[in-house]
Amino acid sequence: MSVKVLLVGPRFQVDVIRRLVSCSGRDRGIVVDCLERSGLRSLLKYQFKYLTLKHYDVLHIIYPPHRLSYILAERGQRLGVRVILHWIGSDILLAKRRSLHASRVLKNSVNVAVAPWLKEELEELGVPVTDIVPLVPPELSQGVEPLPLPEKFRVLYYLPSGREHIYHSEVPAEIAGEYPDIEVLVVGGGRLRGFRGNIVELGRLPRGEMRKVYRDTVVLVRYTEHDGMPLMVLEALAYGRYVIFNKPFDHVAYVEDKVELLEKIGELKEKFYEKKLTQNVEGSKYVLENYSPMKISGMLVDLWKNP
Repeated sequence: MSVKVLLVGPRFQVDVIRRLVSCSGRDRGIVVDCLERSGLRSLLKYQFKYLTLKHYDVLHIIYPPHRLSYILAERGQRLGVRVILHWIGSDILLAKRRSLHASRVLKNSVNVAVAPWLKEELEELGVPVTDIVPLVPPELSQGVEPLPLPEKFRVLYYLPSGREHIYHSEVPAEIAGEYPDIEVLVVGGGRLRGFRGNIVELGRLPRGEMRKVYRDTVVLVRYTEHDGMPLMVLEALAYGRYVIFNKPFDHVAYVEDKVELLEKIGELKEKFYEKKLTQNVEGSKYVLENYSPMKISGMLVDLWKNP
């Protein structure tokens, strides 16, 4: 007996799930229709799926607070369709602003999150979360292995354009000021607050060019006000790099403030130049084993098949 799933959400995440399920060979008995969110162009598609929703067994919504998706969830519950809400990060902030976290729709759905800290955040709001199901592109583990460390100690920092306030645009300059003898590479195209001569702005780069950036750096710094499960953290670990992160995660250096962040960079730098730092092989092994397409697609299939 097949299970018919309507998958709704942002284009990138919908495409990730589509490829995860199809590439693993575990999609037998699962029929997945996709509705990618793409602004006003998707309105007619939403209207059609609203009218035909009764033909589905499962409605799987990524980024639940989107207004049209939320309307679909309400209708799905009225029709007896099993509703799964998949939380990925900033959607929780939006749910708070719209006071949706107190709604019966959320509490009567199956809620899953991409990271354990999001699960904790939702449960503090009174939204029950049943599982952690990350969304990672299949190519993360294809042909990826630990890279030799470079000859020079460099730090990589992610600062996306338009979200500088969340990603602490002042931190690259603080790192560069504290350690003027190291290069700080900044990707994402965001505007820095402060600047030093040892900062190198790389702008927005396609994913295909990131392997070279990881090859040339020793440590990735991820320091944010709010975060989901960052692909950059997983990629950096997979390539055998060190990661400093203000979220507790396996095989990263967890820091709670900028003082600890700067201290941790100093410790890694000292070990590096003393020839006591090797590739983060354990971090790479952990990511490649636990975030493999087969494992994540299995989670998705089990989620859809098991009420």
